[in-house]
Amino acid sequence: MWDTATLDELTRPFPKLLKGSRVILTSRKKEVALHGKCHSDPLYLRLLRLEESWELLEKRVFGKERCPDELKGVGKMIARKCDGLPLVLDLIGGVISRKEKKEALWLEVLNNLSSFKDEEEVVKVIQLSYDHLSDHVKPCLVYLASYPKDEDIWIYEFKDLLIFQGLVEQIEMKSAEEVVNELISSSLVIPFDNSIFKIHDLVHDFCYIKSRKEKVFDFIGGTNAPFSSSNLIPRGIAFRHNEHLFHWNENFVVFNPEKKNPYVKHLLSLKVCAGIKDHLSYNSHLKHLRLLKSLDLNGITLTDSWLNEIGMLVHLKYLIIQTKAKALPPSFSNLCNLEILVVNNVDGSCMVLSPCFWSLAKLRDVSMDICSFYNPYIKEPTVLDEDSRLENLRTLYKLYLPGLEDTEDIIFKRFPNLQKLEVYIGQLPDCSAEKICFPRLDVLNELEKLYLSASRGSFSEYTHGFPLSLKILWLQWLALTSDTLSRIARLPNLQELLLEDTIIEEGKEWNMEDVTFQNLKSLKLFSVEFSEWQVDAEKSFPVLEKLYIDTCDKLMEIPDSFGDIASLELIKVSFSHHLRESTINIKEYVEEMTGEDKLEVDFYD
Repeated sequence: MWDTATLDELTRPFPKLLKGSRVILTSRKKEVALHGKCHSDPLYLRLLRLEESWELLEKRVFGKERCPDELKGVGKMIARKCDGLPLVLDLIGGVISRKEKKEALWLEVLNNLSSFKDEEEVVKVIQLSYDHLSDHVKPCLVYLASYPKDEDIWIYEFKDLLIFQGLVEQIEMKSAEEVVNELISSSLVIPFDNSIFKIHDLVHDFCYIKSRKEKVFDFIGGTNAPFSSSNLIPRGIAFRHNEHLFHWNENFVVFNPEKKNPYVKHLLSLKVCAGIKDHLSYNSHLKHLRLLKSLDLNGITLTDSWLNEIGMLVHLKYLIIQTKAKALPPSFSNLCNLEILVVNNVDGSCMVLSPCFWSLAKLRDVSMDICSFYNPYIKEPTVLDEDSRLENLRTLYKLYLPGLEDTEDIIFKRFPNLQKLEVYIGQLPDCSAEKICFPRLDVLNELEKLYLSASRGSFSEYTHGFPLSLKILWLQWLALTSDTLSRIARLPNLQELLLEDTIIEEGKEWNMEDVTFQNLKSLKLFSVEFSEWQVDAEKSFPVLEKLYIDTCDKLMEIPDSFGDIASLELIKVSFSHHLRESTINIKEYVEEMTGEDKLEVDFYD
């Protein structure tokens, strides 16, 4: 069933006599399933696990017989390659069932899974799903061909790209969110958690063909010079390298200014995938691509000349680069439309945020391996104008501050609308200060997500308040007192708390009497040092859903009272074998009290 109107037409003739009759409805669309539900929620079919995939493939090929031992190895590799999709397993099973039962022939199937005639049947199913997408979502699916196969696709990055490619209206992030939700609910992409999804190889092939046909993207992957054999005028180009398929010419040029081609003046997007960096001539130039809005050069370590050329691309909105440079060149001050900046610092070098950074008034998201306003190479801070502010900045990852008293309160007031922050507070190696001075973070009234880390092994204490707007808080290398934890518990919007490499009350007791995390749904404790947990869990964590404990060597047991939390769905214990018994006791208690096996417990050692 593809739409709610058809469902209504179908169900109208059925009398509502409450005689216990049943209608089974299947759909690839979540909203149709929700619309059609009566007394129970829809059953969301998960992908098959590897064992289940192999079981289905084995039955499809051998029927009631068992697979010979000599074919099990390659057979399970084929099953894994089908990514848990029953339809693909069934079709591939049909292919190999018609072949001789020889390992060499099965290996051919494994190495060429996308080349069989039967994949046309899969493509028909994909086309059917594609046809039923909303019109504005179709080009967003096709754009996924710009990613290499099998790559993790970060949802937040994909949403940004949809906006900067002009595929969704840049009114608010909600429209991009709706696109991703429709792709997931239509089963055309495979979500792995709330942050990553993938696409099956056959869906990727489908998107690739569509992207070329509809002039969304062109792909360069060999010795052929770009644009030499096609009269397409695509909006974007993706360069890829596969050493098994292509032999690159050492003089391969991305864009040769001496060649006149129609792409340059139309091109809006350029993406160079990892693996190509050692195969490009430095005769390549970017300065002629004047209309570029999206540029992803994460596959190349950029020279200073390339960085300067990027500064001429005044229409850029989205930029990902990889560099050894210690600072952005002055030419970057020309990038007046830049909204997203991602810098991968080669060799772990620190990117100093020079004065040109402050001229990028439209910046919304900044992510670097490590960046700082303090120049560790000359041991003095960057001189900032008193009025330097970035009003539009929402995300800043990963900022280093030296933890000196004179830098304590001058930074964050310049980012009044910051929503996500990852900050490391440390000391320079020759610093004589006895303790780290933390900046006041409670001035960030819009902050929703905070990762705060002190110097490794320092176990310093953060004594200031936290923004009341926080929803996610991650603390590392801090010493936590009962007062600090009580302040955190009073944050009215906090839903996720992660403590890593921290010490609670000098490694002794965490007493949570009269402490309530009113809205906390997830608690993660990684290498947290405390020995005893005094808590009435139902009172202190009234809506907790997930508890993760990893390498908490001194904690003697998980308190029984966690079994009284009605909302608790999962306890996951890793590298803490001594907590297994108390965890199992909680699970058995919940089962006894509720009559249901509702609490999932996982162990990993």
